[in-house]
Amino acid sequence: MEGNGTTGKELARICDVAASAVTKWKKGGNIGNDKLKRISVHFGVSTDWLLGLDKESSGKPIMPAIDKKSLTLAKRIEKLSDVERKAIEGMLKAMGK
Repeated sequence: MEGNGTTGKELARICDVAASAVTKWKKGGNIGNDKLKRISVHFGVSTDWLLGLDKESSGKPIMPAIDKKSLTLAKRIEKLSDVERKAIEGMLKAMGK
């Protein structure tokens, strides 16, 4: 984790958990699938790679890199409630997008 410049505090923010949860994970505690998926998406690697099951990818990104502006937008969208997301989806459909 620290090898890529991400601190425990930042990882806690990414996963929407307390910093103490990250500390438990570092000590071998169980991490839920939803948190594992968030980490996978954030860093652009597979969950198999995070779990050490995919030795071939060596942590190579599984998705193309996106620019900083798009990443910021994606993070903002992630924080929206389901109702807000559906409202935006409806607006985009109405616009033909």
